[in-house]
Amino acid sequence: MKRKSLEGWISRILPLDVSFDGLTQEDVDSALLDHRPVPLLFGRTSAAAVIDDLGKWGMQERLAQRGYQDLKAEIPHLAVGQEGMQISASHPRSKERLVLMELKAFWGKLELPQGTCRALIWDWLELRDPMAEFHSSRPPLPGQTAPGLSMFAELVDLMRHYVGQTEAEALVTIPQYFHNAVLYQKDPGLRYRFLDPLRQGQLLAQMRDLLADGNLYSATWAFAENRVETLVPGATEWIGFPWTPSELVLALTPLVKEALDSQEALVPQGEAYKFRVVSTPPPDIEGSFHLGG
Repeated sequence: MKRKSLEGWISRILPLDVSFDGLTQEDVDSALLDHRPVPLLFGRTSAAAVIDDLGKWGMQERLAQRGYQDLKAEIPHLAVGQEGMQISASHPRSKERLVLMELKAFWGKLELPQGTCRALIWDWLELRDPMAEFHSSRPPLPGQTAPGLSMFAELVDLMRHYVGQTEAEALVTIPQYFHNAVLYQKDPGLRYRFLDPLRQGQLLAQMRDLLADGNLYSATWAFAENRVETLVPGATEWIGFPWTPSELVLALTPLVKEALDSQEALVPQGEAYKFRVVSTPPPDIEGSFHLGG
C-alpha cells in the first residue's frame, strides 16, 4: 500500500528558525556537505556506536537468531535539519545485504497552547524482516511489504535514548495507520499522546471498542478499508470515521509535559465516542470527517 505524504497532516509543526548571517540555507548545506564531516545520528551518535548499542541492548543476538549477521549502520550526509539512518545485514540465504531498519526524521517547532518547542519529527520509521514470510497466523498490516522484527518497542526506545541526548523538547510521530498509533500508545515506556486531546480520547475509545477481541489486524484493516463508523455523543446515527494522521507527541521536558497535561481534561470528550466496524464502507465515507482531527 502506498505511503501517504506527511505534507498536509502536520499543521502544528513549523520549520526551525535558523540564522546564517545572510547566507541562504543552500549555501550552508553546500558548505557542510563539501566539508564532509563524519555523519552522526541526531548530531550525537556515530554508526559504530549504534551497532555497539544494538549488542549491549540484546538486539544483535535476537537478529542473529533470525539469521542476520554482520550488521551495518549507515548515516547519510543530509541537509541541515534532516536526519536519517539505515541498518542492514547479511543473511545466509541472500546474496545481497538486506535492509532491516530505515529511519527518516527532521527537526521543527511544535506549536503548543503555551507556545512552541523544539521537536524531532519521525518522518518514516520502518522495521522489517525481509527473509520472513506472511502467513495466516501473521498476516500483513496495512503498509507492510515484509513482516516486522517484533522489536518495535526496543528499537524505538533506543532511538528515544539518542534523542534524549539532544536539545529536543518533544519527539513527534505522525501515525499513518491505526496500528501505528496503538503501538506507540500501548507501550508504557513511550507514553505518546495525541496533541489534540479530543483525538487522544477518540483513540482510547477506538482501542476500547475495536480491540475488545484483541485483533489489531482486523481493526487496522477496517480503518484502511474505510469500514469504521462512529456514534458521536448525543447523536443517533452512525457515520463513517476515516483514519487521518495527526501529531502524536512524547514530552521530553517538564514544560512540554505540562502543556500536554493541561489539555487532559478534554480527553473524556473523545472517550465518549463509540466505534464499530461494518462489513462495507459507508456510502458517505469520503465526505465524512471525524471531529477533532
